[in-house]
Amino acid sequence: MATIEDHNVRLTQQPSSETLVLPRLRMMVHFAACGQGFLRKVAITVGITLLLGGVAPLSAQQQKGPPPSYHEVPAPKSKKVTQASSTAEDLPTLTRKALPAVVLVVAADKAGKEIHQGSGFLVSGDGKVVTNYHVIEGTTSAVFKLPNGAFYTVEGVLALDQDRDLAMLKATGRDFPFLALGDSDNVQVGEQVIAIGSPLALEATVSNGIVSAIRELDETKEKVIQTTAAISPGSSGGVLLNSRGQVIGVTAFQMTKGQNLNFAIPADYIKPLLAAKNVTPLEPADTPTVKTSEARVENPETGPNIPRYWTHVGTGESVTVRIVGDYLYEEGSFSSDGVDILSNSYICDTKRQGNEWIGKCSRTIRGNVWDALGNFVRVFQCALSVDETVTMVSPERIEGESQGAAPGPNFPGGPYRGVNRCLVPGPTRSHFVLIPKE
Repeated sequence: MATIEDHNVRLTQQPSSETLVLPRLRMMVHFAACGQGFLRKVAITVGITLLLGGVAPLSAQQQKGPPPSYHEVPAPKSKKVTQASSTAEDLPTLTRKALPAVVLVVAADKAGKEIHQGSGFLVSGDGKVVTNYHVIEGTTSAVFKLPNGAFYTVEGVLALDQDRDLAMLKATGRDFPFLALGDSDNVQVGEQVIAIGSPLALEATVSNGIVSAIRELDETKEKVIQTTAAISPGSSGGVLLNSRGQVIGVTAFQMTKGQNLNFAIPADYIKPLLAAKNVTPLEPADTPTVKTSEARVENPETGPNIPRYWTHVGTGESVTVRIVGDYLYEEGSFSSDGVDILSNSYICDTKRQGNEWIGKCSRTIRGNVWDALGNFVRVFQCALSVDETVTMVSPERIEGESQGAAPGPNFPGGPYRGVNRCLVPGPTRSHFVLIPKE
C-alpha cells in the first residue's frame, strides 16, 4: 500500500469554503500505440492511498506555482435518464455475470519476484485488460488470474495514460469473458454501484454503495467518481459497475483521512485506449537481432513436396506443418506427465516476408496446482506468445529462430509443489531444426 502524506497543498472546494490538505502528483501521458508522450501537471486534492498491495510508500513530487483548485460539480444533466426500475439487475445476478471478467493481476521484476499486486478487468474477448498504471509501473512481467483459476500471461502494454493512472494490457489468449463500458458522463450522484476487485489478494471481492459525488480538477477539467462502495489496498484497477452491469469507473484510490471515501477513474477515459493495436513489452528487453542475410528458401514454390509431419531435432517432439499460400503453420505438443502438466501444446502462425516467414507462436499449458502437502488446489492454465522467424524451408529441412521463455511471477497464494508459475517471453532467441518424420 503506497501512502502519500500531506504536503500542505491547499484545496478549495465549492460551494463550501472548506479547504483540505492534499498532495501533488506529477504524471506523464504516454500512448504505446503511437509512441508519443507529453507531460501534464495535475494536482489531486486529497491525501490518498493508492490501492496497491505489496509496495513501498511513494513520495509526492513537489511542483512550483499555485495548485489548481478542485471542486465538486453537480451531476451532469443528461437526456439519457437512467430508469433503474426497469433496467437494473439485482445484486446477485449482476455479480454473477460480472465476476468471470474481473482478474487478479500479479506483476514481477526481472528476477520473477512479485513486486505489485492489484486488480483488473477484461474489456474485450481478445484479451484487453484494464488496470491502474501504478499496478504495472516498473515491472517486467505480469500474469493475471481469472476467478475460475486459469492463469494467463500478459503479453505487453497496448496503451498507457499515466496522467489518469490507466493502463491497457494485452493478455495472451482468446474468447475471454469481458465487460461492456458504460457512459460515465451520465453517472448520477446517488445511483447504486458495486465494486469488484482483489483487495489484499482476496479475489472476487464485491462491495456495493452509491455514487457520493462527481469531482473535477479545475485545471484540466478531468473528473473522478467518489463512491461509498468499499475498496482497499489491492483493489487498484478493479471495476466500478452501475446497476446494469456496465463499467463506469476503475477503482484507484481512497482518502487516508476520513471514512469510506473511495475514488474511481471514469470509464470514458478508457475508451481512447481501445484504439491501440501495437503491443509493447512491459519493459523492452535487449533481444538479439537475427541476421537474415544468409536466409535461404530452397523451395520457394511451396506445394505438395513439403512433408506434413516433422520431428523437432533435440526434443524429438512431433510437429505438423502446413503451408497455405504465404502462410506457414506449425502445430505441436510437448510431453506431459499427467500429474503436474496435463497438456502442453503450441501453434505457430507465420507469414512470408521476402525469404523468411515471420510471426508468432502461441503456447498453452494446463496442469494441476498442489499445495506443499500434495493436496490438489486447482487446475491452472497458462498462455504464452513468442516471436518466431523461419529462415529455411525445403522438403528435407526447416530451420528458424524462436524467442525463448522466462519464469513469470509465482502463482498467488503459494508456495505450491511442482508448478509454481507461468512462463513469460524471454530476452533470448534459440535456433531450431525440423526434419521429416520417418
